[in-house]
Amino acid sequence: MLISELLTKVETLAIKGDTNIEIDYISINSKDVNEKTAFMAIKGFVTDGHKYIDNAIENGTRVVFHQNDLENYNKNIVYVKLKDTRSGLSDVSEALFGYPSKELNIIGVTGTNGKTTATYMVESILNNCGESTASIGSIGLKTKNGNTALGKTTPEANILQKIFRELLNDGVKNCVMEASSHSLELNRVKGVDFDYGIFTNLTIEHLDLHGDMENYYQAKKKLFCMTSKANLINIDDEYGKRLAKELKEEGKEVLTYGIENQADYMAIDIDMDVSSSKFTFKTPRGNIEINMPISALFNVYNALGAMGVISEMGISLEEISKGIADFEGPEGRYEIVKNNKGLNLVIDFAHTPDAIEKLLKFVKSSFDKKVVIVFGINGARTTETRYLAGEVAGKYADLSIVTEDDVYYHSVYDISKPIIDGIKNSNGKFLYFEKRQDAVEKAVKMATKDDIVLFLGKGNERYLKKGGVEHYYYEIEEIKKVLGEI
Repeated sequence: MLISELLTKVETLAIKGDTNIEIDYISINSKDVNEKTAFMAIKGFVTDGHKYIDNAIENGTRVVFHQNDLENYNKNIVYVKLKDTRSGLSDVSEALFGYPSKELNIIGVTGTNGKTTATYMVESILNNCGESTASIGSIGLKTKNGNTALGKTTPEANILQKIFRELLNDGVKNCVMEASSHSLELNRVKGVDFDYGIFTNLTIEHLDLHGDMENYYQAKKKLFCMTSKANLINIDDEYGKRLAKELKEEGKEVLTYGIENQADYMAIDIDMDVSSSKFTFKTPRGNIEINMPISALFNVYNALGAMGVISEMGISLEEISKGIADFEGPEGRYEIVKNNKGLNLVIDFAHTPDAIEKLLKFVKSSFDKKVVIVFGINGARTTETRYLAGEVAGKYADLSIVTEDDVYYHSVYDISKPIIDGIKNSNGKFLYFEKRQDAVEKAVKMATKDDIVLFLGKGNERYLKKGGVEHYYYEIEEIKKVLGEI
């Protein structure tokens, strides 16, 4: 697209240079540019993109978007000044790719926990119903061609808009995506034409960005003010109750789901074992029996949100029932590790106090087994989060094995100390291992068929972050090594 044409579609403050230049992409990385890629200088948390404008020019870009006044201007470069380049990245990207979200049916899923599973459920059921669907989230981009890692739960606007256009070119009609609080707060999804929204729950998390729970809630709420058709809200969650009430008062279309409170979509007569769930799906369009090949009460909630939104899309309950019966849970989310020793080993991404508590409550109440938990809390979380996670583990687990998660620039011990303090406050038993591999080895070697061992926090991730480096680490591989099955 010619820059001259592109600039008629976005609001600018100043333009310098000959705009008779064609571009086909825009990047915020000065290393990822060429003569047809524009550079957008964004002020980030760590550094300021304006410092890298010269690097971008050296690497071939001929178009620079900026918000600061610059000291020097190259006569061979087009300079476009915007009020806010972070917000502008969304505006420019959607215009560059022809506003692709308007042509897709887009379902956004947000909340603290359950986003990935709910997203995968929607994608799986719709594909089983013959509705071509892709998903975007913490596990990456999932299409009929496989999975592609994205690096962020919700990618930056330039990447996101490019994905939307490529999905359309590939014949995809539906896209279900996780909308993280970061993406909502930082304008990554600005301008996305969401048709439906799903709210899972809200608990303490990401206060390093938002400051407090009110700001966190308000960031999440933004999604539901962007939808054009309907919102599915979990009203068994206190923030969900508030959200449903406020959205209705603001004139938005709201449908509710839950188990404990009367809702539009409900699960009744629930029956679960270690690997499956059965319940009656109660809906405004009638009831139907659901047989789901994954377990845990929180997954029933995830299913309610997913099946509810699909029902609102006009898919029959019979098709929904068949679709969820074939659902295979996402990797690293309540994933049972099959093994030749008959041990009950489960990998899950639970990494917040609430998610850990819900998982432990489910396991303790459902199975007559000793519960062992292997976990840490990553270095980006607050001391309060670490302590609360420890309290929960000490209260519900028979043994907590505390170890490393992504430490970033902290020490494993400094992160683990408040976790251990929380465990002690709940009179829980614990072991501590600095290296996660050692913790996994201890847990697997001491496990018997009378135990259920939960490996939490890493899920399907393939790394441990230490300092500024990602060190390869894959939980299921470590478990299999100890079992002698790899």
